[in-house]
Parts: sequence; structure tokens; C-alpha cells
Amino acid sequence: MNRHSLLVAGLFSLLCFGSSVKAQETPALHEVFEDNRNGWSLFERPYAKSTIAKGAMYMDVADGDIGFFNQKHFQLDPSKDFKLETIVEVRNFRNGSFGLVWGADEYSNYQAMDISQNGFFHIYSFKKKKVTPILRPDFLPTPLEEARKHTIVVRKTGNEIFFEFNGQLLAQAKFTPFQGTYLGFHLRGQVSVKVYEFNIYQETPEIRQAESTIANTVKENLGSKINSQYSEKGVVISADGATLYVARGEHPKNFGSLKKDDIWFSEKDSVGEWAELQNIGAPLNNSGNNFVISAAPDGNNLLVANTYLPDGRNLGGGVSLTKRSPTGWSIPENLVINDYYNNADFVDYCLSPNQNVLVMALERNDTKGDMDLYCSFLKSDNTWSAPAHMGQEVNSFAMDFSPFIAADNETLYFSSYGHPGYGSADIFVSRRLDDTWTKWTEPENLGPDINTNTWEANYTLDARGEYAYLASVQHSMGNSDIFRIPLPASARPKPVVLVTGIVLDASTGQPIEAQIKYFSLEDQGKELGQASSHPVTGRYTIILPAGGVYGFNAERDGYIPESANLNASDINMYAELQQNLLLAPINVGASVRLNNIFFNTNEAVLQKESFAELDRIIKLLQAHPKMEIEIAGHTDNTGTADYNLKLSQERSQAVIDYLQTKGLSGRATAKGYGDTKPKTNNETEEGKSLNRRVEIVIQKM
Repeated sequence: MNRHSLLVAGLFSLLCFGSSVKAQETPALHEVFEDNRNGWSLFERPYAKSTIAKGAMYMDVADGDIGFFNQKHFQLDPSKDFKLETIVEVRNFRNGSFGLVWGADEYSNYQAMDISQNGFFHIYSFKKKKVTPILRPDFLPTPLEEARKHTIVVRKTGNEIFFEFNGQLLAQAKFTPFQGTYLGFHLRGQVSVKVYEFNIYQETPEIRQAESTIANTVKENLGSKINSQYSEKGVVISADGATLYVARGEHPKNFGSLKKDDIWFSEKDSVGEWAELQNIGAPLNNSGNNFVISAAPDGNNLLVANTYLPDGRNLGGGVSLTKRSPTGWSIPENLVINDYYNNADFVDYCLSPNQNVLVMALERNDTKGDMDLYCSFLKSDNTWSAPAHMGQEVNSFAMDFSPFIAADNETLYFSSYGHPGYGSADIFVSRRLDDTWTKWTEPENLGPDINTNTWEANYTLDARGEYAYLASVQHSMGNSDIFRIPLPASARPKPVVLVTGIVLDASTGQPIEAQIKYFSLEDQGKELGQASSHPVTGRYTIILPAGGVYGFNAERDGYIPESANLNASDINMYAELQQNLLLAPINVGASVRLNNIFFNTNEAVLQKESFAELDRIIKLLQAHPKMEIEIAGHTDNTGTADYNLKLSQERSQAVIDYLQTKGLSGRATAKGYGDTKPKTNNETEEGKSLNRRVEIVIQKM
């Protein structure tokens, strides 16, 4: 066999064949070829022809140098018993072979039982262009007669696989697991085959479907400003839903002579309509295939495909990160992943919203299926940990790919050929159970309104999580278009709070570029994620999942941050918050409000949620060995002046006491001012809240 042509068309829904049955009793598929409702690959070419007519499927091959596959999708689970049975008639057998194929994927990996013209049968595995015999080739016990019906059976029972011809056992062997979900026929040489029946016996798994669905769901085409006569695919939407990144192919304005895929983008206007899609330009686009993999919620970092040379030319495969610069986007820098290797022909990536976890679809030595999902974690040196297998709950016996982590940093959407579904590859949703990223809920199918009998993948959502955005060829203006489709409520991510604002220099009021850090105030200040502000406008965006209590601040060398906080423990729906962040230059006399220090009313005992803020003060003093500070306490005007002065002094001293327990003494003094230095009037509760504060004041450098 000099070349392989994998010809796959149409897909099969398990639901078409009724309820679950046990293997070897009632067929899950009983195909008698009344029509092509089950999606066999039918076509006509100069060297091969396949048709269905009059209760049979006809296959003819006339080129001895061509390997011809006629297959269909079926989720044949290699961990369970099964039986494949077909009744065929052979004519005009001049040379070559014909036979059954099972466990095939879309890249010509399969297992097969071939029978040649002289009655010689060969049972083997073909993987990565290598043939491995399952059994030693031998001859059929009886001659292969033309123009008569023959029954071929492949049957797995336990750890053994059996091969039968016309009711006689040909051979048996130890079962070799497979990873693909296509099966059917393989012909080579010059032969005509008429197939009367094709039966599959295996217990069909129940489809675990998301609880709620949306009736009469229709994919909404995003229109002519986004879609064209060319190919639009690889869609990514920003967290705020205001920017769309699309991989557009074949367009005359694309880079390079071959007009491969380029990154294009669109932004919503003031009334929420998409502007005309435009090419993002260099350095992200070059002569290669360019596309965005993930857009960080801050809008200032993009994960893009490929690696780049310093001048922006394409270096090769891989994944890179680009950042906004004052003039556009930086030349992407390659991500360094420890112990990275991939045995598959392609790879999928996804960056988590907190920018700390990279999810990948790979084939590695510990892969259980055709491709499995793996995760890597960002390390302190800005490299990534070795890929870790994400577990058996999300990874099936077949290909699992196209991952997307939603805004809540817990909800995973991915495509799978192996989990029970309605077509070939369906979209599933699963929820992360812990911080190892290896424990997940059982995946749920998004249902027949989203998953059809065709291939579904590459979904992306904004922070609201109400719509999924995808590319599809159905009802498209060109080769493929960008659509959106509503998600059922049970398949949406958990609610989040989208926090946006501007980072400002406290001394000038001007926007500045900075790193944003956000952390849990309930978990000892554990850092949860990071973001960047725009280098010109200072604008930032972070996403905080509902159910937690958070602190966040901006950081930049030479500045002291003023932290903010958000209690999202009672939030049960998507929300947005505007919060500017201040950075005070490190100068004598500079003061910063410590917003994340907490006391009970009328008490001077620090709550544990305060410790993260105080630990940042310790790091500041350690970074500046000559710095001396004052911890200034202030109250509102509730109570007497003497009481307020005493309370503010005690609270300031509580901070000093904490610093001393961490080994810092003599560099900070406590000073209580009571209600003598209000920031605003005390006529409202909001005003009183602003006046109750603890500040750090730099006394000496």
C-alpha cells in the first residue's frame, strides 16, 4: 500500500438504534442499506466508487495502487465486548484485498482483517505508518468463491479477539486496544464488493446530557461584517464580549503568497454592533497559518499559535504569548514547557483565565486514548511544568481535544469522539473539583440542540457565558462562517464578576502600565491569578468567580499599591464592577490606604483576612532595608474624640504587633489620629466608611 486515503463522510447517532442492549444479543446497528441514513462515505472517483442501492452497498476499486476506506462513525468501546458482522459478496477479484476495518481515527490509524484474492488473510494493526501483525497471516479454510455470500465476523470477548469466516473460526488472539471510532471496509487493488448487511453488537452507553436545553435552538450567523466568501474559523471572543478574533483564510489581504490563515479582529461599537473585520497585521501575522488560541481576560495578552523569529517571521510549530505594547502587539515569545513532547500530528492549547494553567490535547506515553487532555502550571521562572494527565473522568478511550476553560476557571468545555454523543465529535462540559486539575465531574453532553450528527468543536465563551461562539460550514456565506448559539443554563459556567478599571499614578492621576494580582482573602492571601493593564490607557480587566472573598491590586517597581477587595460570596448571577487602582510612588511622605485590613466593630483585633495585606507590607520593607514607616489609624466621628483616638491607636499598634511577630521591629511606628483627619464629611455611611481607615506613611528612605 503506497498511500492511504481516509474517506469519511457522515456520522452515526447512537440514539437512532434505541435503548441500551447487551453485546451479542440485539445489534446496536443493523444496517441493511435501505438508504444512507447512517452516514457511509459514498462518492465517485476515477479509481473508486461507492453507492447504496436496492438494499445493498456497492464498492468498486480499479486501481491496484490505492488504499480505499469506506467507513462510518460508531463509538465502539474497546473496553467492552463487541461483535462486528457483515455479509458480503465479492466479484471481479483480480488482485489486492478487501476486509473489515475497526478502531480507525481520522489519521489512518486502524486495525484490519484483509482477505486477498488467493484466500490469504492478514490481521494487523496500522499505526503511524507502521504495520504490526496481530496474527501470523494464513489461508482461509475454504476457497474464496465469487458471486456468493460470505459472512465475516470479528468478535471481542474478555481479553481475546476472535475472527470467523462463514461460521468457521479462523483464529484468535490477545485483544489489542484501539483508539479510533470509525469502522467499515478497506479495499485495495481491483475488486468489487457488494455488502448486504453490517451489524454491530455492543451495549450502547447512555448519553449523559446537560439537564436543561433550549428548544428550537438556531445558530445565529454574525453577519457580513464578520463573515465573507472566504473562510472564517478559529474564533476567540474576549472576556468582556467586545472583541472578536477570527482566523480568516484565503483573503487577498492576508500575508504571504499562499494567503494562509491570518488573524483578523472586530470590536463592538457604541451600540453593541460588530465593526467590519480587519487584519490585525504584523508581527502576529506572517506567511504561516496564524490564529489566536486564547485571549486573556485583561485584553492585553494573547496566546497565539506557532513560534516566531525576532523579526516576526514564522519559526515553526509551538505556542507563543504576545503582549500589548504602546504601538500594538509585541513579537510573540515562545512558551517553554518542561518535558514537552507530542506523538500526535497536531496539538490543541487553551490558557486559563487566570493565566496560570495551560490545558493541552496531546498524545504522550501515558495517553489512554488517541489524544488526551493535559495541564501545565506556570512556574516562578515563567516556564511551565511538565504536562500532567487530567484524569480518566474527562479523557476517554478515543480522541479528546479542543479544550476551553470558561471565565469561572472551573468549567471545562472540550470535544470528544469517545464520550457518548450524537455524532462524531461532540462538545462536553465538566467541572473542576480541586486545584490539581486532575479531578473532574462526569462530562455532560451539551445536547442535540448544540451537538448534531456532524463534527462539533472549538467553542468559546465570554464571561457572561450565555452564548457559545463557533465556526460552522452550515448555512455559511463562504467555506465556513462564525456563528453564536445560546447555551442551556445547566451547561453555563458559574457566575463571575468582571472587574474593570484604570491603574493610576496616585501623585499625577495619569494612567500607567502595571501588573494586576488578585488573591483569596479567605485562604491566607493565596494568589489566584494575574493580569496586565494597557500600556497607554492603564485599563485592566480581571475575572473573580462568585462565591469567594477577594483582594486585588496593581504592582509596579518603584510604587506602593493600594489594594481593593470584593466580597462575592452571595453573588448568584453575572455582574460587572468598576474599580480604579492607585499606585503611589515610593517617596518620603507618600501614604497609601490599606483597604484589606479588617477589624470587628469597636475592636482592635485583626481578622485573619488582613494577614495577606500585612505580609505585603513586610515584603515592601524587606525590599527597601532603609525604609521606615508610620502605621496611621483613623476613625469616623461616631463616639467621643477620646474613644476614637484610643481605638485608632490600638488598631495601629495591632498592625505593629503583627509585623514584630514576623521579625520586623524598629522600622514601623503606630500613630492613632482618631477622627481628626477625615477624608470626607461624616454625614453619610459612605463618608464614614471612607474615613475609617489604616494607612501606611513613608517616614524615611
